[in-house]
Amino acid sequence: MSLVDPISYWKAHYLDASAAVKLVIEEAGSSNIKRYFFGDRAGFFITSLSLAEALGVFKRKLFYDETTKKNYLDACYLLLALVRGKPKGIHIDEIDLSNMEVFKQAEDLSHQHHIDLSDSFQIVAVKNGRFRHHLGESKTILITADGQLEFAARIEGLRVWNCKETANPPNQ
Repeated sequence: MSLVDPISYWKAHYLDASAAVKLVIEEAGSSNIKRYFFGDRAGFFITSLSLAEALGVFKRKLFYDETTKKNYLDACYLLLALVRGKPKGIHIDEIDLSNMEVFKQAEDLSHQHHIDLSDSFQIVAVKNGRFRHHLGESKTILITADGQLEFAARIEGLRVWNCKETANPPNQ
């Protein structure tokens, strides 16, 4: 039995839709995120917006005949099973989409970094969320496979890991 790294255990990890998809569908970067997620770590979070976006990716693959109905349903089931998994799993962390201040922050980020609102909301969730006070090695990691989101998140001072481009998350 391996020892759990206490810093990795208490670190918050936020998955964007692209990273969540890679947990259940084989794509470039899937092995990186799977190895990390299924290792001795906890503290994985996703907003309901990113979860819905990931389910939409599966739907798009079905709609464009990139997958079968069975594979589509299996992918949805597997991702939602990870969300239902307690305590090891993905926890939903909501962002108040009805709050005009939250929307204004996301809108400003969207204009500033040329990213969509969903990605902007992801940055706002990590930057201003309940783990915003974590520092150093326990600082929250935003996990993505989206280069534009990665770039914007870095500019905004977030700790970010592009699981498609690199095998391991950043140390600092």
